[in-house]
Amino acid sequence: MILMHISSPDQELLHHVAKLLLKEKLVADVRFDDIRRLTLQEDNLVTVPRYLLACKTKALLFNTIVEYIREHITKELPEMYALPLVMCEKSQEELIRSRTRAV
Repeated sequence: MILMHISSPDQELLHHVAKLLLKEKLVADVRFDDIRRLTLQEDNLVTVPRYLLACKTKALLFNTIVEYIREHITKELPEMYALPLVMCEKSQEELIRSRTRAV
């Protein structure tokens, strides 16, 4: 199991991605956050607006999700990476398995 992070400065793009992934049963659920990213420019901290989808899914679906997004998104691709869920309460694990497609 993983927590997949998908981020972009484009809120509408991420709403579209969330709907695609949920409809295709590639993720169990999606959390949407409005975040701020800090970067360093000429020794000054600069705040950059960003949006983040945090999606629970199966690790084996990661590459499928990346390819699916590449096929269906014509704009600049969002940033995508995964964090392993090392431990998970049993009912959450079953929820992820039941809401995502079989692998």
